Amino acid sequence: MTEKSTKKGRAANLARAMTRVKGAFLIIAVVSAGINLSMLAAPIYMTQVYDRVLSTRNMDTLLLLTLIIGSAVLVMGILEALRKSMLSRVGSWLDREITGDALASGVTSALQGKGATIQPLRDLASVRGYLSGGAVTPLFDIPFTPVFMVLVFFIHPMLGVTAMIGGAILLVIGILNEIGTRKVTQEASAQQIKTMSLADAAVRNSDVVTAMGMGAVVSDRLRNDFSEATQLNERSSDLGGIFSAAAKCIRMALQIAMLAVGAILVLKQEISPGVMIASSILMSRALAPIEQSVQGWKALISARDAYSRLKESLAKAAPEMAGMALPRPVGRLDVEGVTFQPEGAHAPILHDVNFSLEPGEAVALIGPTGSGKSTLARLLVGSTHANEGSVRLDAADVADWDPNDRGRHFGYLPQDIELFPGTVKENIARMQDATDEEIIEAAKLADVHEMVLRLPNGYDTKVGPGGLALSGGQRQRIALARAVFRNPRFLVLDEPNSNLDQNGDQALSNAIAKLKDAGSTVVLIAHRMNILSQMDKILVLKDGTVQKFGPRADVLAALRTPAASQDNKKRVISQSGRPQIAVPAANGAEAPNDGPNRVVRRPNLLAKRRAKLAAAE
Repeated sequence: MTEKSTKKGRAANLARAMTRVKGAFLIIAVVSAGINLSMLAAPIYMTQVYDRVLSTRNMDTLLLLTLIIGSAVLVMGILEALRKSMLSRVGSWLDREITGDALASGVTSALQGKGATIQPLRDLASVRGYLSGGAVTPLFDIPFTPVFMVLVFFIHPMLGVTAMIGGAILLVIGILNEIGTRKVTQEASAQQIKTMSLADAAVRNSDVVTAMGMGAVVSDRLRNDFSEATQLNERSSDLGGIFSAAAKCIRMALQIAMLAVGAILVLKQEISPGVMIASSILMSRALAPIEQSVQGWKALISARDAYSRLKESLAKAAPEMAGMALPRPVGRLDVEGVTFQPEGAHAPILHDVNFSLEPGEAVALIGPTGSGKSTLARLLVGSTHANEGSVRLDAADVADWDPNDRGRHFGYLPQDIELFPGTVKENIARMQDATDEEIIEAAKLADVHEMVLRLPNGYDTKVGPGGLALSGGQRQRIALARAVFRNPRFLVLDEPNSNLDQNGDQALSNAIAKLKDAGSTVVLIAHRMNILSQMDKILVLKDGTVQKFGPRADVLAALRTPAASQDNKKRVISQSGRPQIAVPAANGAEAPNDGPNRVVRRPNLLAKRRAKLAAAE
């Protein structure tokens, strides 16, 4: 399957699902027809009681009519329950079908740098709630409004005209309701989404908010946003309430008008009292769906807007590629001319990156902040795709590999560690079914087994919301165990020792050594030089391009050479022939630090860096 044919695959999935929903709606419409036909029982009963039973005083006729009409009412109740059950199941089915795509849409948004969001899931929940709730049922009953109107016309044209006038007035109210509330409802929904996004960000960054005294500022901003959203919701509710009250008043007035017109016709002996009551019931039934639609119009608009947002989000989601399930890789990595430029960016983050690794080799990615190291890590594991070039593992393009199958052979430790709500063992097992032996093997490989055993409930300790609060180092070590679960052939570690102490550093070094011995290929992003001793090669990134790549010793030597020459520029020779450190003069120029009052300085930072590099070598 090509990317062109699947570019809008997730939106097409939604369209196909809605087509099946429409098919289910046809069945529900048939059930609704049965419900509406059963509702004719009440006016028929009224007519027969007034015109036949009361005039003949026949108890047998009354009993027979009551049994027949009672059966019809029972059937109506059964059909009504069936309709509600079917609507509920349609909503649940749609939820199951589209939840994965909605989640993928949120993930795509995060990977594209647009921020993590669960708004597509919220929109799906809104659509499901509308389909499963009672607000949608009037739409199935409205098609039968003309049927009841025609029956009223058959009873008497004057009654039919009265009912038609009432229906027209309610229809106008419905149109005005749509025009008056649509814009403000959309604005309220957009403001609510914006407010919830800010609230989510505040909760996720609660430590930053607390540490830097941002609580009051964030609270004020949230309060203002909530206030604006509340005001818009109030305007929408007020407008909807006005139209709903108007519709209710009109319907009650029409009910009175129907009885008045019917009474006039009874006095003229053009219809019977039973027919008068029956026509009033028929008109009430004809206009009820219109009134209910006006009352539930806000829910309809909200669901319609949610569906539009969901459709747009799915259309922007990453294409659903039909990848192949390839055999377990050996581990040779080839990065060929990789260039990556995010959507909307003016310049690429990575440009023409090339390097190769043999199975069992480990490379350290080093470079200044913003050089593209973490972006390259995401490209290597396939969570982001390059604009140009390819990442190949055993000659297979990572982008063409089935993600679920590929993940079994990949391990990834991101820079920002997040554990899933659940137990420690579930997180280590990547939320999959796994044996205790496999989980413990991964924990021991990451040297986290003893740390986990010291937790309150060991491997069954709950983490995440409502669970045990772990330190950054504990989360990082558990995430490392998750990354090495089932001995992946390719491992990418993004600053894996950023939160580790000395013991954690040693455990990381041991794990990398074991993985290399097992033939796994390791790519590690490093800022701390002590981990370089386990690396076979070093790749230096700067401004998205490869500056140096090669064996560790060669790259470290190349890095030391310019440092040494730069340091030599800072030296001058004193009269005694001993090298001294240059001291800045008062005018900013460098003056020799010699003479009887020279200052003895410690080695500068550049010398310390050279010492660390030498130790790593």
